[in-house]
Order: sequence, then structure tokens, then C-alpha cells
Amino acid sequence: MPAAPATKTLPAAEPAHFEEDADGPPWVEEPDDAPLDEGVQTSRRVVEVPVRDPGPAPRLDRLRDPGEAAPMREPVLSAEGDFWFDAIQQLARAETITALVRELGLQSQLVARDADQWLLRVERESLNQGNTRERLSAALKTLGHEIRLVVEIGPVEDSAALRLAAEAARRQREAEQIIRDDPFVQTMMRDFGGKIVPGTLKATGA
Repeated sequence: MPAAPATKTLPAAEPAHFEEDADGPPWVEEPDDAPLDEGVQTSRRVVEVPVRDPGPAPRLDRLRDPGEAAPMREPVLSAEGDFWFDAIQQLARAETITALVRELGLQSQLVARDADQWLLRVERESLNQGNTRERLSAALKTLGHEIRLVVEIGPVEDSAALRLAAEAARRQREAEQIIRDDPFVQTMMRDFGGKIVPGTLKATGA
């Protein structure tokens, strides 16, 4: 019988050894404040850049604090203006005039009166319409005024609209002064730095 082939015994393989990266895996980031090893250079450099404060935006200033209110036109009071104001107020309260007819009455100034014709002055051409004048004349008949209206274009100094706006502005100023003079409001402004935001106070009718 042939002899069995000789077998060679291989030496056992030594287990592999891996050197642990001192810096850790590449997906682990070092914190910004980690100390650098001596002799290691880094390209990171902090550069101080001066920044100029441009201040608040002008548009935001306008939204937060308008500053000054739109100028209010004060009416130049006259006897004809007193008469016209009372007449228009009566027609408006009775709802005899509406829409453009009401606007013509409010925005116009009574310049002169004759026995059968009155002269009005307006600043807006759109209010000087034949049908609008006729309807206002018809409304005045309910007050006993049988007249014909004539309208001219020009500057208005005394109208019902100007008088109503001036009265509303006066009430607004009085309401704001009442709030400012209130002891509680003064305490809040003095002790807690409070302030009255412009445009938040609204006067109401009696």
C-alpha cells in the first residue's frame, strides 16, 4: 500500500492589529474649542472686521413714529358759511341728500345768495355736475328755499367738510390731553417708561 502523503502544518496566523487614529473617525468633528497639538498648524484664522451700524431703516421709523401729522386746514368762518353749514347738516341728518349730492353740499362754499339764485364754489370739477346741482336744489326746497344753484370752481375756505374736520381735530386734541393729564398714565410713563403711541388714541362722539 502506498504511503500517505506527508502534511505540512502551517503556523497559526497572528491576529491583525490596527492602530487607532488619535483623531477619531473622519465623520467625528472636533469641537471648535478643542486644544491643538503642539506643532500642528491650522489654516483657520479669525479676522476681526469692523461693522458700521446703519441705524434703523427710514421706512420703519415712519411706520413706528410718523413724527408730524398732516397739516389741518382751518376754515375761515363767515356768516354765509354758518347758514350753509346749518342747511347741509339738516339735509344730511334727514338723509335727504346722499352720495354725490351730499358730497357737493359738504365740500362746497356758499359764496353769494340772491332771491332766486345761490352761488357755490367747489375745488373738485367732478362735483360740478348738472344732475347733482338739480338734486341739491330739490333737497333745499324741503327747507323752504326755492332757488337755483350755480357752481364755480375755485379755492374753498369755509365749507361744512372743513368745519367738521376742524371740530374732529379739536376733539382729538382734547382727548389726547385728557389722557396725558391722567395721574395713572403719568405714573406709568414716569415709573415704567411707558409712552403713548401716536395714532392710537381716537376721540369718540358724545
